[in-house]
Amino acid sequence: MKALGEEKDWVVISGDLRITRNPAEREAWRESGLTAFFLQKAWGNQTIWPFSSRFILWWPRIVAQAGMAPKGKGFYVPWGGERFEDVPR
Repeated sequence: MKALGEEKDWVVISGDLRITRNPAEREAWRESGLTAFFLQKAWGNQTIWPFSSRFILWWPRIVAQAGMAPKGKGFYVPWGGERFEDVPR
């Protein structure tokens, strides 16, 4: 993450929620300054077609939010619902 953070315009999309919970991983992400979107647990329970179709529906919102968010901000992407949830600092 540190190397990506040193480059310009990277955004992380991950299904690994440990990054938001494990103190060492969370600190590495925070220090990188990368804006990140974390797919909530329900995403991991889906087969490829429901996952893909839902992700495509979220994509324009992810791109728009990434463009507006301050660097280093984190968001949870819910399976259900319409809004991102902030990852607490």
